[in-house]
Amino acid sequence: MTLHPNQNPADSVALELLGTKWKPQIIVQLHEHGATGFGGLKDRLGGISNKVLSNNVDDLIERDVLHKEVLQESPRRVEYTLTPAGDDLYALIAATADWDNEYVESRGLPRVLVVDDDPRQVELLSSWLGTEYEVVTATDGDSARKALDDSIDVAIIDRHLPDMTGDQIVENARRVGICPPTAFLSSADVSVAATELPVDMLLSKPAKHDELLDAVNLLYRMNELSALGRKIQAREHRHQFVRETQGPAVVTTPEYEQAEVELEALRAEWEEELEDRDAWRSLSDADSIDELLADGATDTDD
Repeated sequence: MTLHPNQNPADSVALELLGTKWKPQIIVQLHEHGATGFGGLKDRLGGISNKVLSNNVDDLIERDVLHKEVLQESPRRVEYTLTPAGDDLYALIAATADWDNEYVESRGLPRVLVVDDDPRQVELLSSWLGTEYEVVTATDGDSARKALDDSIDVAIIDRHLPDMTGDQIVENARRVGICPPTAFLSSADVSVAATELPVDMLLSKPAKHDELLDAVNLLYRMNELSALGRKIQAREHRHQFVRETQGPAVVTTPEYEQAEVELEALRAEWEEELEDRDAWRSLSDADSIDELLADGATDTDD
């Protein structure tokens, strides 16, 4: 390895890029899937806002790690691919994975943030989760806000803290691109409006042992979903919680009916995405457009 005079390897630009949360993931996705549009990247990454993705992509383009090709001006469609520099950065990422396999016995336990203003509840929930997860705790909104960083895989938050609501904690984190799957603990009665809360799941307080473990396991698996898939699953959980706490009559209220309409719209969007994905896959698999059209033709002769 050749170093320039006075060059410190620790000051490497490559280390700076790979030390961020999203840039290595963008590079890996483009290496594995090839040319991908903005929406495709957002779906595959999951949990990233348009603004955060745009900023990261622009930075990688400026560093000549990504190439952007404009496929269509109106409506605008672009695709991103790795440059040779991007391919070399992927090789560095793969090398770090090899290092992990050689020297690291395990990747560590998933990290769960538990927030409650009652220290006894925090201790109890931590004891339940501690055998399967690394538990981070907070007993007020300010410490929860500081603890909720991009190392957290799942968050369990008391919705009604004295100094800050759970809604505020989640929304503050999302503004900077941090949005791990989250459940609110609530001892207060909920209304139909709970279907619109900025959270993936609702749990009654005090939480029960098995219910909490099942919830955290499900929330952790939400990290593998696309952004739209997670949004649908979260809304389904919130609707179920409202039905269970408010009783069957709630489904006849105008507010709940409207919430169901919005859920169905998300499901329809999901179905449309699947159909579009299948159509593009057929197009990419065909040797020519003539073959694709022939596959879709029907015989009209008697």
